Amino acid sequence: MNSWGVVPDDALEELVGAIAEGSADRALGLVHTFQKEGRNLQHFCREAVRHMRNLLIARTCGADSEMIAATPDQRPALAKAAALFSEEDLTRFFQILLQTDEDLRRKTRSARAFGDGIVAANQRSAAGAFGRVCSRN
Repeated sequence: MNSWGVVPDDALEELVGAIAEGSADRALGLVHTFQKEGRNLQHFCREAVRHMRNLLIARTCGADSEMIAATPDQRPALAKAAALFSEEDLTRFFQILLQTDEDLRRKTRSARAFGDGIVAANQRSAAGAFGRVCSRN
């Protein structure tokens, strides 16, 4: 992971693997690692939303769809990961992550307005979201 806020593909693949296994522990470990390294959890969540969108499109339209925001080299891995889930699961994951992104934005705006600390609140929101995604219920 680099300091420019880019979320590497392997972190997103790790998240998908944790979700596929139903391992909230692994998913929460990613959140903890990002937080411990001082990374922006909102950015991580946005990248997870983008990745989940790509998986949903790959599942419903195929990995060659022009709607997928990915390089040709990334598409086979997207197809493989998308096959691990039902369309309903991917839709639910996408919705949870979208809601979490909105929660993180709202908390960040509020913290800036009131001069509060945001790290702990963002960590709780992200951890809760990734825990719900892994539960598959």
